[in-house]
Amino acid sequence: MPPLTEPFVLCDLPQSSLTVADKVAVPGRSAGSQYLLGISHSQAALYELTPSPRSVWTHFLSLTQAVCAITQYAPSTKTGVVYVSIRDRKKFFVERVERGVDSEDGNKSALTLSEAAVAVGTSSDDSRIYLVTESGHVKVAPVSLFGQAGSGDKIPTLFDAGAKQITEYSLFMPDSRTDEFSDGLVVLVLGSRDSYRAVLLGLKSSGCVVLADKVLKDIATDSKPAFSAVDNVLSCFSNTTLYSFALPSLKVTTQIERPEGVSGNSSILAIDSRTTLLSSNDKLTLVDTYYESIVTEVDASQLSLLSFYPDTQTVLGVQPQKGGFCVSGVTVDLSSGSSLLDSVARGQGLQTSATREQQRQHDWRMSNIHMAKTYRLESDFANLSGYDVVVKAAKKSQKQSQALMETLKASQGAAFDSALLKYMKHKKWLKQNPDLAFTVYEERDDAQIDNFLMDQICSLLFDNYEDSEPVLKADPPVKALTYLLTHSLFPTNRFPNLLDTFESHPFLQRQALVNAPALPCSTLVKALASSVSDEIVNDAVVRLLEEFRPTEVTKTIRKEISNLNGLVERLQKMDAGWALIPCVIDAGGLLGWNLETIQELKKSLKSELQTQTESAQTVAMVDALKLRMMAQERVAMREQYIEKGDDKLDASYVVEKLHI
Repeated sequence: MPPLTEPFVLCDLPQSSLTVADKVAVPGRSAGSQYLLGISHSQAALYELTPSPRSVWTHFLSLTQAVCAITQYAPSTKTGVVYVSIRDRKKFFVERVERGVDSEDGNKSALTLSEAAVAVGTSSDDSRIYLVTESGHVKVAPVSLFGQAGSGDKIPTLFDAGAKQITEYSLFMPDSRTDEFSDGLVVLVLGSRDSYRAVLLGLKSSGCVVLADKVLKDIATDSKPAFSAVDNVLSCFSNTTLYSFALPSLKVTTQIERPEGVSGNSSILAIDSRTTLLSSNDKLTLVDTYYESIVTEVDASQLSLLSFYPDTQTVLGVQPQKGGFCVSGVTVDLSSGSSLLDSVARGQGLQTSATREQQRQHDWRMSNIHMAKTYRLESDFANLSGYDVVVKAAKKSQKQSQALMETLKASQGAAFDSALLKYMKHKKWLKQNPDLAFTVYEERDDAQIDNFLMDQICSLLFDNYEDSEPVLKADPPVKALTYLLTHSLFPTNRFPNLLDTFESHPFLQRQALVNAPALPCSTLVKALASSVSDEIVNDAVVRLLEEFRPTEVTKTIRKEISNLNGLVERLQKMDAGWALIPCVIDAGGLLGWNLETIQELKKSLKSELQTQTESAQTVAMVDALKLRMMAQERVAMREQYIEKGDDKLDASYVVEKLHI
C-alpha cells in the first residue's frame, strides 16, 4: 500500500457563499471508524466507509444555519450525544442532540450564546461542555443549562484572552501523558495585528490551568499561517516554512524550508509527533519532521485538510469539484519510513541530529541522504543487509505472484477457477474438499494481493482491459469471477457500467449487482429502468436503500431515467421498493406524472393501508384471545389443585404458588 492514496469522495456539499473553512466542521480527532461531519446549511451526519461511503445517522439543519463546530460524546457506536455550534444569521447557540439507535434522534435542546463558539469539547462524563469563542475566551457550561431561557448569561469564563484577540486555531485533545487533567487539554492560537500567541490549557472539573502562554516570534504576520496540533507538537506552515513547536514549552524543534512557490490556500494536518501532512500547490505532501524529509507526494487539487482518524488512518478534507465542493478522504499509511533502515531503502532525505543543527534549512529532495560517518561504512551496511526481511518477503511474494500468473495464462474455464481459488484459499483448500464453491473473499483467511496483481488477473478475463470500455471474454471462468466480484480490490471504477459488461451472463450480472465494491449510484439506477429481470430490479432497490442517501438517489433518478411513470408502475406490480417510490416521486416533481399512474398509486396505497390496518387488528385479536385462554387455563389449574389437594392445604397458598 502506498503511503498516500488518491483522494476519494465521501459526500457532496451544498452550494453556498461560505469560505471553504466554514463549509464543514469536524471534531478535532476521533477514534473509531465513524466520521462525524457538520455541514453548513444542510445537516450534521455520521458516516461509515465500509462497505462503501454511506450515512448512518443524520440530523437536518435549516438553510440559514451555518455550522461553526461539532463534537460528540459517544459511549458506543450506536448511541451518543452530538453537540453542534450554530450561527443562524445574528443568533448563536449550541444544539444538543441525543443520537439514538436505528438512526433516530432523541431529545434535542439548545444553549444560547452571545458569540459564536468555534470549538466544542465535552467532559469525561458528559456533565459539562467547554466552548472556545471567536474572541479567544474559553467557557464551561453544565449540560443542565440546555433548554433554559437566558442560559447564555450563566456560562462562566475559564480563560480570557484579552482585548483585540481572535481565535485563529483551537483544538481539544486528551491528556495522554500525565492523566492529571480528566477533561483533557485545549490548544489555542490567538492572532492580533502584529503577532500570534499560543496557549495550552489543562481542563478538569475544578477549572483550568494555564500550562503555556507564549508569543510565537518566529511566525511572520504578513500572510495567514496554517496551524495544527497533535499530542505534544504544534505545527505551523507560514509562507514557505514548516515549523514544529514542542508542547508545553513551545520551543521550535524543527524548521524546514519549502523552496518552491507556495499558494495562499495551504493547509496542514499534524498526523503524529513526527509526521505532518501539507496540502499546497495542488499537491498533498507527507512530511517526516524528525528526518526532515518528504515521504511521498500525490496530486490533490486544492484539498483543504480537516481531520485525521487514526483507527482507519484516514484524512478528510474539502475539495472543489465540478459544480461545487465535496468532502474527500485520503488513506495514510504510517508504517512507511518508520525506521532508519526503511527510510534509507526508500531513498528519503535524512539527517542525524548533529547534521540537523549544522544545516537547519535545506531543500527537500527525495533521494538526498545526509548521514554523519561515525562508523566503518562497509561493515555496518553488511550487517544491515542481513536483516532486510522486508526485501526477502517482497521477493518471495513476487515469485509466488509470477508463478500464479504463468499458471492462469495457461488455464481456461474450470482450470482457471481451480488455480486462482487454490492460491487465494490455500489453507481452506488443503483442509476441505477442493470441489466446494469457494466464491466469497474472506479478508482474515485469504491470501493478500495488491491492486497490481488484481489488474493482472482481470486483464486475463477482459478484452481491452486497459482501455475505457473492457469487454468480458468468451466462456469466462464463472467461479473465479464470482469470487473476484466479492473482493474489496475489484476495480469497479474501470468499467463505465459493470452490469452491462456481464449482460450476456445473467448469473454474473446479478453477482456484480449484489457484491461488487463501490458500485456507483448511477449504475444501480440504470438497472431499475433497463433490466427485464425482476430479481435484478429488486436487488438494485435493496442496495440503493442500504448504501445511498435519499437525496442522492433522487438526484440520480432525475438524471438517468426518463420514463418515471413506467418505473413507478413496475415497482407497484412487483410489490417491492415502496421505500424507493418517494425518491422517484421527488425526481418527477409535480408535473411529470400521468393521471393513470397517480390514480393507480393512490389505489395501491389505500389497499396497502387497509392491509396493514387489518393485519394490526388481527394481531390485536390474537393477543386478546391468547390472554383469555391463559386466564382460563390458570383458573382450571387452581380448581384442580383445590379439589385434589389435602384438606389442610390452604387455597391461598396454591394461588400464590401458581401466580394467579
